[in-house]
Amino acid sequence: MLGFDHPESLQFEMQLTWVEDTWTIDQLHDHLLSEVRRIDAEYRRKPLQGNYSQKYVWFDRFLLRPRVQGRELTLQDYGIEPGFRVKISPFYQSEMVWGQPWPFDFRKERPKDQVLPAEDPDLLLRLDKGGAGLSTRVIFFPWLGGSSSAYIPVVQKMPKDVACYALDMPGRGQREDADGYPSGLFAVKVIAMTLAKELRRGSNYVFAHSQGSHFAYYVVKLLRSNYNVDVKALFVSNFAVPSSMAPLELDTLKKRQALCVPLRIFTHLVKGGWGCDPKLAYKSHMGYQAYQSQELWPVARSLIIDHWITKEPTAIEAWAWKSGKWAAS
Repeated sequence: MLGFDHPESLQFEMQLTWVEDTWTIDQLHDHLLSEVRRIDAEYRRKPLQGNYSQKYVWFDRFLLRPRVQGRELTLQDYGIEPGFRVKISPFYQSEMVWGQPWPFDFRKERPKDQVLPAEDPDLLLRLDKGGAGLSTRVIFFPWLGGSSSAYIPVVQKMPKDVACYALDMPGRGQREDADGYPSGLFAVKVIAMTLAKELRRGSNYVFAHSQGSHFAYYVVKLLRSNYNVDVKALFVSNFAVPSSMAPLELDTLKKRQALCVPLRIFTHLVKGGWGCDPKLAYKSHMGYQAYQSQELWPVARSLIIDHWITKEPTAIEAWAWKSGKWAAS
């Protein structure tokens, strides 16, 4: 038995419906929408106004990503128990996602033709005070929960003839309320599209630290393959290259839950020395989970997104910087 709310009316809060724990997230979304339409028909309401084509489902304030490395996830994988509530529109301090429905303020909703990856006009932020037309650029990728402003001390020590940019990621700093990206692969595509226009000419360099190194690795490859944009060097700080990581093990329910259940994700990151606030991995005897706290949500958003890069690590080439060229190693 699962609870759900009507996405566009407060008159029908906490409806109940029977679901199978082996259903996928997409199946759950289709079922919930059919229930909503049944309610609308019963009470002779107007048709739904929001765009629910992206099939977003929120549970416990987290967006349920439907796939990992191409494998569809089920409700069982997330550890959803009977009596819990899910939603097909955001609520409370839930994660704000690109292309989500905004049934309570349709002016904020993206048009239906703008829900796929596209340039993010607020993503690239210039940090130096140099003039226009500089041909040498450095792009800084932030680390886990890091904001663009954290790179200002570095930029102040850079040569004056270098244009310095940083990624101002959604959910951090001044963009705390901006729509986040629904998956790691989606983020890579958005970042590449945004950088491609700025990096067409001149000499381009990328510096990335920690989690940012993971995204930078894929973005640099995508810039070359899809946009014919060459990056002279990618400087990776404090992160293993993707090819050195063990493939995600998804064969059993226990292993999939270790990747899908938020509290387990945070516990692993805290114990792994990622510098995360230990409260993120805390659960009280009453069932309170600290990652639900509003002040931790910018960090929580940045943590979760890194678990959903859909590339198989075993299929990724290891690239090294050798003699001024990218060479397979």
